[in-house]
Amino acid sequence: MRIAIAHAIIGMVGGGERLVFLMARALRELGHVVDIYASYINYDAWSLLASSTDPKPMLIPMDPETRLTRRMGDITRAPVSGAIVAARHLLKVVRGLGYDIVIETMSNVPMDTDISYIHLPLGEDTHGGLMNFLYRAFLNIEIRRNLGKPRLTLVNSSWTAVRIYRKFGIRPNVLYPPIDNDVFTACGSYDRKDKDMVLTVSRYSPEKNLTSIVEIASMVPEAEFYIAGSVTQASQTVVHKLINRLEELKVKNLHLLFNISRNRLLRLMCNAPIYLHPLYVEHFGISIAEASAAGAVPVVYRDGGGWLDIASRIDPMLGYINVHEATHIVKTLLHNNDLWIKLSKKSTEIASDFSWDNYKSRLKNVIEKAYDIKSRRQP
Repeated sequence: MRIAIAHAIIGMVGGGERLVFLMARALRELGHVVDIYASYINYDAWSLLASSTDPKPMLIPMDPETRLTRRMGDITRAPVSGAIVAARHLLKVVRGLGYDIVIETMSNVPMDTDISYIHLPLGEDTHGGLMNFLYRAFLNIEIRRNLGKPRLTLVNSSWTAVRIYRKFGIRPNVLYPPIDNDVFTACGSYDRKDKDMVLTVSRYSPEKNLTSIVEIASMVPEAEFYIAGSVTQASQTVVHKLINRLEELKVKNLHLLFNISRNRLLRLMCNAPIYLHPLYVEHFGISIAEASAAGAVPVVYRDGGGWLDIASRIDPMLGYINVHEATHIVKTLLHNNDLWIKLSKKSTEIASDFSWDNYKSRLKNVIEKAYDIKSRRQP
C-alpha cells in the first residue's frame, strides 16, 4: 500500500517526532511505500533521529491563514491551537494525493482521515488562573471546529485511551510506541552500570517541570544526575531557569546535556542504573520504556501512561507524588543493590512488551483493519 504520514510541525526531537520516524520505518519494513509530510521541518532536528540514508519528510508549505494562526499562537503562548490548524490544512492537501491510507500524528484531535494517532488529551489542563481558563476555552473551541470522524483512532497508552473515550466518546485502539532494537543491542555490550548515575531524558520545555530534577539532585549528593534532551530557541527560558535554580541550591552533581547524538544517549541509558522522570504526567513516555529496556529502574510521577503502563507493572514502589518521595526512592535504589538487581530484571521484562517486533505486528493489524474499514465504506 501507499501510506502517507502527516505530522504538521517537526520542530524538535521529542517522542512525537521519534514515533513518526519509527512508524515510517516499520511500515517500510512491512513492504509499504511510505511518505512523511509536514508544513514546517527543522532538518537539523530530524538529522538527530534519522540517518543520511533515511528518506526526508516532504514539505507542504502552510497557506497564509494557517501561517498567521500559528504566528498568533506563538505570540499569545497558545501554540497548540496553531498546530491544530496547521494539521488540518496539511491533512486536506495530503488526502488529495491518492494514498491508500493517511495517518495524522500531530494534532491530538480525531480528524477526518483514515487513522488519527493521539498522544495526549488536549484541553484537560487543570491549572488555575484566568489566563489558563481562557486558553482552555479557546483550545476547546478549536478542537470542536476541527473534530472529525477518523476510520480508526489510535492512542499511545491505556491511560490516554480512557481520557479520549471520556472526551470524545471514541473507543480507541492502544498502539504503544516502539522501543528501537538499538537499545537492546547496544546495551548488550555493556557489562556494568555506573552505580551512582541517575538519568533523565526530556526535551527542555516548560511543561516538563525539569526543576523537579534539580530539587531531587540537591537532596541526593551521593549521585550524579544527567538531563539529556533536545533544545530549540524556545528552550532558552527553561535552560536559564534550570541554571538559576542550580546556582541557588548550589547543586554541583547535575549535568545538562543538549541535542546529543542517539549513540551518546544510548551509552547513557546503558550506563545508568536509575532513570528518573520529572514531576509531570507523561502520556506514555518512550524514554521511560527505552531506559527500562536498557536495564535502568524507572522512577516516575504516579500518574499518566508512564506510570500506569510501565513503572507500576515493574513495582508499585517506583511511583512518587512529590520530590521528597522521589528522593527516598532514588536513595533506596542506590543503597540496596539486591533490590536494584531484582527491579532491573523486571524492567527489561516489562519493556519487552514494547519491542520492535511486537510493534510491527500490532501496526500491521492496525493498517489492515483501517484499510478494511475504508474499503467497506467506499461506494
